[in-house]
Amino acid sequence: MRRILPIWRAGILMLPLLMVAACGAKSGEQSGFPKNFGALNDAAKMDYMIQNAAPDSVARFICQASLGRIEGVKIDTLNLAALRAYEYYKDDELQSFQAAFDDYVQSLPLPDKMRLYKLAASDNPSQLGYKLGLEYANDIREGRMTAAQVEAEIEAMRKACSEEKEDSMVFKNFMTGFQVVLDNYGSDGIPPEIYSKYK
Repeated sequence: MRRILPIWRAGILMLPLLMVAACGAKSGEQSGFPKNFGALNDAAKMDYMIQNAAPDSVARFICQASLGRIEGVKIDTLNLAALRAYEYYKDDELQSFQAAFDDYVQSLPLPDKMRLYKLAASDNPSQLGYKLGLEYANDIREGRMTAAQVEAEIEAMRKACSEEKEDSMVFKNFMTGFQVVLDNYGSDGIPPEIYSKYK
């Protein structure tokens, strides 16, 4: 359930690029990218990154650039960027990329995770909310989230869904999936207030 995309291969560790991929970023040469990097198409951006950064950094770069978190640098088509990398990476490099990609996705707040899933187009849109709901109880457990954090994130998810007309069913399906997991797997690791309110 946690896998979104296939993954990829690596090149040389390069400190400026690691800083961009790990932390987000300023634009252009100030971030360690070559001049006019932001104007390149997705394939050219990926070719440069694959040759100049480690697989885990490339994974974070793809996620951040797809979400618009790197100033002046954007990945327009997440799946095409992923396929470009998948052509290069094998064995340990592939595993490193996939682990970093999955870890990054799972660390995202619900609204951003929803956006990335939509960009990846890895699921039928009608199932997107349900999938997020099924995953959310585990996110709470792994993140040791407090009741206040959970309530704030659920509210942010509701707001994000209400802003997009086509997402009107996503929040409803998200809550359905979340309740299914609580009903079937119990309250272990879930704040008591959250379990009693949403199960």
